[in-house]
Amino acid sequence: MNQPVPTAGRRRALLVTAAGAAAAAAITSVVVGTSVANAAVSTKSHPMLTTRHTSIGTVLVNSKGRTLYLFTPDSPTKSLCTGACADEWTAFTVKVGTRITVGGGVRSNKITTIKRGHARQVVYAGHPLYTFTDDSRAGETNGEGDDGTWFALTAAGKVVHKHAGSSSSAPSDPDSSSAPSDPGSSDPWG
Repeated sequence: MNQPVPTAGRRRALLVTAAGAAAAAAITSVVVGTSVANAAVSTKSHPMLTTRHTSIGTVLVNSKGRTLYLFTPDSPTKSLCTGACADEWTAFTVKVGTRITVGGGVRSNKITTIKRGHARQVVYAGHPLYTFTDDSRAGETNGEGDDGTWFALTAAGKVVHKHAGSSSSAPSDPDSSSAPSDPGSSDPWG
């Protein structure tokens, strides 16, 4: 039997439907306080957690394009950046019940949160996330390597190490991160 040939109007409808499905698949979300298994697809146009190409490579950024960093003394369940540290390094937090949308290769199954005051701090691949106050514009990476304890992350959850005197970066194993620059101090903020 002969199949009818789609008309121009039907072809446009098929293309629009396919484009919408592809856009929805590119941005997923996790609701804070639920399991990753309950992650839902969202069509929100600006993901809260995505990636951006910067001078040190492609790194995790927030919805405003600000670079997100890890603090090597932190554990997956506890942030050690408090007091003066927290004045310079703002915890990337959300309210309980917030839908965290992701894009740019960020994987929702790598996202968890930890309690931070009355909010939840976003954790990616076992690293609590922060922004740096000296990064005033999207894509800046002024905090990279600060005090030998602050590093950006890739969507794979790998630490980015910018080497002194070099514009290149090489992802490395997050478990091989450096210790605080002052080995005699457990609090690098004094």
